[in-house]
Amino acid sequence: MENRFKEFIPPLSVFAIGLLIGLFIKLPMNYVEDIAVYWLYILLGLIGVVVGISARDILKTAIKGIKNGILLTISVFIGDIISGFIISFILKQSLNYALSISIGSGWYSLIGPFISIYNPYYGVIGFVSNLLREAYTLSLFPVFYSIFGIPSIAMGGATTMDTSLGIIIKYSGVKNSSSALMQGLIITIVLPFVLPFLITIR
Repeated sequence: MENRFKEFIPPLSVFAIGLLIGLFIKLPMNYVEDIAVYWLYILLGLIGVVVGISARDILKTAIKGIKNGILLTISVFIGDIISGFIISFILKQSLNYALSISIGSGWYSLIGPFISIYNPYYGVIGFVSNLLREAYTLSLFPVFYSIFGIPSIAMGGATTMDTSLGIIIKYSGVKNSSSALMQGLIITIVLPFVLPFLITIR
């Protein structure tokens, strides 16, 4: 347990350093985005290598992983919707925007631009809050997994099929990769159809 808590320090430290660089060194946003995209491709390639090496183990656990992935997806949507209602009530914000932001599942590149079409102010909030969700997943997943186990995969939302998949595999094992992939895939498919409905709620 103690070792797992120590292991989350490096990713959290890297995030903190990046935050400080962003605050005090004004790098061009397009430059940063290009670097991030290239590193994401490299990360996905390395994940593919790991999955390929462990293909037999993955196939053995695929059916159970798919079931877990579906259950995790349902828990993500339920938790996000409940959070949206609570945030709307406590902060006295419009329910449609609170729900649309909370159900974003870390997909900031979709949520921010989509909500901005209707309200730029809430669009920025949606972008930042879902970006932070992805960052928190990358930083804190080792801690949450050591406490809660497989259910902690839900915190990654849509990011579990790409950006946070690597950290999930590292700390929870290749056996849970199919669950993470299934969760991210379902959310990625469903979310674009759900958002137009939520944004119209009054």
